[in-house]
Amino acid sequence: MKIRAIVTGVTGMVGEGVPHGCLDHVAVETVTRLLLVSDASSRGLDVVRTIREVADRTVKHRHAGLALNRIADDGEVRRLSLPPDLAFAGWVPEDVAIRSADIMSASAPTLPGSPALSAVRDVLERLLEAKAPRETAPA
Repeated sequence: MKIRAIVTGVTGMVGEGVPHGCLDHVAVETVTRLLLVSDASSRGLDVVRTIREVADRTVKHRHAGLALNRIADDGEVRRLSLPPDLAFAGWVPEDVAIRSADIMSASAPTLPGSPALSAVRDVLERLLEAKAPRETAPA
């Protein structure tokens, strides 16, 4: 499954020790789709804006999108001030089963019927289907 390969690839990349906030030090020539993820906090959305600015200077990318994580409901999304220059890929609901699996060191992708995992699949499918209208070259 194409989405599983992406999730595995991202997990592998993070597992290889690329610390958060070190995008300046990652050697990437071109990224077709750049997905930025935040929770609903203003600090999280500020970090997304900063990462986008750094990515625009350092990484060629054709499409950038935003996904929100641990969201209560549609109303919460509507109340947020999302960055207008990022395509909104969707949101992932808060999921107690994921939190419990994480505490128990269990694998979240194996949780049956998880609404969060279903939402992640939807976000990734939207991102994969998104048109790539432009390429942003590093400055």
